Amino acid sequence: MQRGAEREVLPAAAALGLGVLAWSPLGRGVLTGKYRTGTPADSRAASPHLSGFVGAYLDRESRRVVDAVVTAADGLGCSPVEVALAWVRDTDGVASALVGARTAAQLRVSLESEGLELPPEIGLALAEISAPDLGYPERL
Repeated sequence: MQRGAEREVLPAAAALGLGVLAWSPLGRGVLTGKYRTGTPADSRAASPHLSGFVGAYLDRESRRVVDAVVTAADGLGCSPVEVALAWVRDTDGVASALVGARTAAQLRVSLESEGLELPPEIGLALAEISAPDLGYPERL
């Protein structure tokens, strides 16, 4: 949901021979698809303390990305969590992803992503639909 690190952090890390740890690879739960029809009562977005962190990703642009992840998951016969985590895992320069599973069931679904090989076309489509806006210095 937030790909700004791809502008400078990932290239700098690659130049130094380092990998990057992706933090919140599910976009604070948004890429799971659970917010598509509202805010579940037991979710982070329903929490007064955490709603601001999630709310930033509940806009029209984010919805397009979530819809693409859900569509890919439907086509592959897996969960949106698996698609999102495999997509992050396969990003050049990402060494690992830090998942914030709150339950054993969430962790099990997250671990299923390790068995998923995303077709290159899906990875490219997800990258395109979620491409960050270019600003200075990329766009001169």
